[in-house]
Amino acid sequence: MDDKVVVLVVDDEPKNVRLLQAMLLPVGYDILTATNGVEALESVNKTKPDLILLDIMMPKMDGYKVCEHINSDEDLKDIPIIFLTAKADVKDIVKGFDVGAVDYVTKPFKQAELVARVKTHVGFKLAKDKIIDLNRELSFANDQLQEWNVNLEGKLDARTKEIHEINKALLRKNKILECRDRISEFLISYKPYDETIHFILSELLNLMQLNNCIVYTETDNGEFKSNFGLAADNTESPFEETDLEKYPLLPGLSNDQKSALSTGKDRRIKDVNDYSKLIPLMKSDNHLGYLLLDNTANRKEINSEDVDIAVDFSNLLGLVLNDHKVRGSIENLEDTVEVFLENIQNDN
Repeated sequence: MDDKVVVLVVDDEPKNVRLLQAMLLPVGYDILTATNGVEALESVNKTKPDLILLDIMMPKMDGYKVCEHINSDEDLKDIPIIFLTAKADVKDIVKGFDVGAVDYVTKPFKQAELVARVKTHVGFKLAKDKIIDLNRELSFANDQLQEWNVNLEGKLDARTKEIHEINKALLRKNKILECRDRISEFLISYKPYDETIHFILSELLNLMQLNNCIVYTETDNGEFKSNFGLAADNTESPFEETDLEKYPLLPGLSNDQKSALSTGKDRRIKDVNDYSKLIPLMKSDNHLGYLLLDNTANRKEINSEDVDIAVDFSNLLGLVLNDHKVRGSIENLEDTVEVFLENIQNDN
């Protein structure tokens, strides 16, 4: 790329053009020439020189008009123009500055003066161009920096949110584990059936922030009846019979449904409504009842994470129900044996 300074010489006198070339070429400048104002404007638009030496008195268009045209163009107005004039009249000089010239040189030319003035204004022009380029680069760098900062802030926000969610999940997991430990300890103590159900439901209500938890067990005619309930606003007292009546009987299962449950094909959660879910209570292949999660009062949806927790706890409830059922069967068997023995003794 050629980095030489380009100077446009505009004068209708060929001898002046040759003289100016002879003075400036040794300095190392590239010299372009024009003999009138129209040619000058064409050359300026085409080449955008670094400086213009412009004669004032020319045919077709004088130097003032040429200077006005150049300074009215946003792309050209920063090119310095030095007037070449035989006039030393103050009014002419002032007029030259008014139309946009930066300096003037009087004829006959003195080489040292001409070269000095050209060097000075070329230096100003190149320095100004350099500042413009630096400002453009700085503006671009600032835009990039701002974009990087926005991206960095976005990444930091996303990472902070991710860490917050991880911490939240860990805290909840820890609460679940603590809750399971408490229930496991309670189960080891072999408390009465109602007391054990009460304890598990109270833990579940507190952990999941539910309104109510209801346990359904199978009746003699194969339907499922609510037989234990607990509310978040009163975990100390289980539901009375009148409260349980608000939760109607659930229909019994067909043989196909029982078969599906025993093989694990129908252990999915049942949606009662938008805020309540029904979870089967199982022990091995035995379907023992249902757990109802109810959030109807506060209209808070039960999400998949809550469902997973509830399913985990339903397994513990299944153990309790199964144990209660087995104990009941043993007691009934003992009563039957006792009656049988009494009947034998009476017969004897």
